[in-house]
Amino acid sequence: MVSYKSQCLFSLFILALWANVAISRELHHHSRLPTMMEKYKQWMARYGRVYKDFSEQQKRFQIFKYNVALVEAFNAVGNKSFNVSINQFADLTQEEFRKYYLGAEPPSQSSLRNIQTLNYENTIELPPSINWKTARAVTGIKDQGQCGSCWAFAVVAAVESAYKIKYGRLIALSEQQLLDCVSPGSLNNDYCGYGKPLHAYSYIMANGGLTTEDNYPYHKEKGYCANWRAYQIAVEIQNYYSIPSYSEATIMQALVQQPVVVIIDGYNSGFMLYGGGVFDGKLPNGRQSCTTNTNHVVLVIGYGTDPYGRDYFLIKNSWGTQWGEGGYARLLRVGGAGICGITNWPSIPLV
Repeated sequence: MVSYKSQCLFSLFILALWANVAISRELHHHSRLPTMMEKYKQWMARYGRVYKDFSEQQKRFQIFKYNVALVEAFNAVGNKSFNVSINQFADLTQEEFRKYYLGAEPPSQSSLRNIQTLNYENTIELPPSINWKTARAVTGIKDQGQCGSCWAFAVVAAVESAYKIKYGRLIALSEQQLLDCVSPGSLNNDYCGYGKPLHAYSYIMANGGLTTEDNYPYHKEKGYCANWRAYQIAVEIQNYYSIPSYSEATIMQALVQQPVVVIIDGYNSGFMLYGGGVFDGKLPNGRQSCTTNTNHVVLVIGYGTDPYGRDYFLIKNSWGTQWGEGGYARLLRVGGAGICGITNWPSIPLV
């Protein structure tokens, strides 16, 4: 006859066995990799995506799948200087990305004839690194939204920094003022229209300066120029200059004094999905993905060298803090004319 003690031990064994099975099932459930649709829904929730109908959502899902495959394939390759990520642009094609987020035009020959060029006749000794962000001469990362207003953000950021360096006050200025009062685009243009940094500088001088962001806030679309706001000047500029083209060295010399506005090629999947590291513009097969055909304006706020000996320019972008390294990027310095057109059209404002 089985003892009471034996029955208790057997019961405890059965309970332990069932508990082990339940825990194993739970662990297996949590260790299961999410499906592509689950990844998509998580991404939609993170970035607040809501589509007009199911058909549009399915269309975006197909684009999302393509970009996820690109990201996973790229990041699986070793010995890279940067990585890409499933960021806020992951449901866009490259063509859509160019239409909505790249808004720069190179200066015309006539406009170049009317601007002074700074010539660095006496080459100064350069420090090993410069970072105007850590010097607290750069306002926080802003977000241009689905609007080709990068040129306005870069020029405003340059004026903000130059004013802080000279006068010690960091004032957030108005990009909307430039978008409304400078951009030649139509009010029916749903992507805000393209712009040129030189036109922005010229307007600021003619208007007597820029007003604050608080006084003329950004709306992510072009509107009529509100002159009554625009005339409430917070910061003036004395002049603006181009910097000799096709030379990383001259940009570095200018950076000793202040950040520099540049126009780069952002029309490539590597830059669109950039997640961090030193961007060298190359795809996994080694092919260069960026060209010298410039289309996006950013602000260079410094330079340095990473722990692996890669030289870079530090760039402030205007796509929010979820892109890149908290809204910033590091672009490889290679000497000479550089990569991605960064040395084609550099310029600075003088406050």
